[in-house]
Amino acid sequence: MKKRLLIPFFRIFFFFTLMLSGLVCFMLNPQVLFASGYKYGQLHIYASPKYNGGQNDRFDKAISLIRKSELYHSSFQIDVFLNGAKPVNFLLTHTMGDAYAWGYYNNVVINGAIDERFEWNHLRKYQRHFSRTLAHEMIHCLQSDQLGPLHSRPLKKIPIWKWEGYPEYISYLSAVKNEKQVLIENIRRFAAFKKSGKTWIEVEIDEGKSYTSIDYMKAWLMIKYLLDIKGMTYRQILKDEIKEETVFNEMINWLQQVSITK
Repeated sequence: MKKRLLIPFFRIFFFFTLMLSGLVCFMLNPQVLFASGYKYGQLHIYASPKYNGGQNDRFDKAISLIRKSELYHSSFQIDVFLNGAKPVNFLLTHTMGDAYAWGYYNNVVINGAIDERFEWNHLRKYQRHFSRTLAHEMIHCLQSDQLGPLHSRPLKKIPIWKWEGYPEYISYLSAVKNEKQVLIENIRRFAAFKKSGKTWIEVEIDEGKSYTSIDYMKAWLMIKYLLDIKGMTYRQILKDEIKEETVFNEMINWLQQVSITK
């Protein structure tokens, strides 16, 4: 009797495991949805209709940003999916949450609507700069690649501010502004927006106004403070057990001291 009961159980378990494995493989390899891609340097770019190389300067901008990361290495290959991967977008939305884009393994999947010039990525009523969004997600790919899956989210419980703050840091690096001044201006901007109760914040970048969430902005500023002012490396930040609020309060105290000495 027990044997008869176990047989259907193992069949269901086998079917469920097989289905789950198939979904994971599908999410890791969205390129199966496309006949071919466009090879550009370290990138394989997939879209429907096929991307023709007309906006390569936008991808150059993203690569120029991630080259400034200590995690970067030129041999890393990244698959970028601009559109046409709706089944994957659906799965990612329901497993990782709605977002402008997702970066995982060696894949960057764009979720928002990209304008014709590949300048802005739109989602709901907000926009983020396309190249900088791409750089953010590429850093997530490099985090997993360089730290290893067992030492990356979601398998390792790295605080969100450390995990998301670093991609924001790289993606917002300026080519024209003093980074210390960028930090000072945006700490003040953060304080003003926090009082307003808004959850999405305007960030002034070289190209104009971009948007980020208040939590991501806080994470970006703290990582920027630790890297640019205290001179830490990202790996040192990951190993350091200092708490989020301790860093935030220290950063605010630093700003006050800077303001007094001016």
